[in-house]
Amino acid sequence: MTTPTALTTTADARTDSWRARAWRIVGSVCVVVGIANAFIPLLPTTIFLIVGAWAWGKGAPEWRQRLLDHPRYGPALRLWLDHRAISRRGKQMCLLGLFFSALLSSWLLDFAPVPTASLLALLTLLGAWIATRREAPLPTRAASGARAAGEAGEG
Repeated sequence: MTTPTALTTTADARTDSWRARAWRIVGSVCVVVGIANAFIPLLPTTIFLIVGAWAWGKGAPEWRQRLLDHPRYGPALRLWLDHRAISRRGKQMCLLGLFFSALLSSWLLDFAPVPTASLLALLTLLGAWIATRREAPLPTRAASGARAAGEAGEG
């Protein structure tokens, strides 16, 4: 006969396993959507990768670490997760994307006054929020000196 403690431990393990699996699924869906949108720009890429990293942190920390170590997506994700900051180039590209999205969407809406004004108001608020986010922390003098020395040696 099993003891109540053994039953509780087994039930907890099943619940934890189920939760970890659910977090992995949520993270995987977000990362796949984010990566797909890097090639088919219908939705923003970064927010899906941020949510994916968050979900994987709860269900598969090793997957999260692999995403944060990715050479293309890792630096921007770490910058946001560690400092709640966006690089200057990231801000510029995002604002440019919002501008072109506004133009295209307005044209697709046939410049109907109410929907176009609503869309422009929403995108303006989003752009203002992004523009006011903190930028990447400046590198330390030692790091920037080493980088300058490395660049001078390249040729």
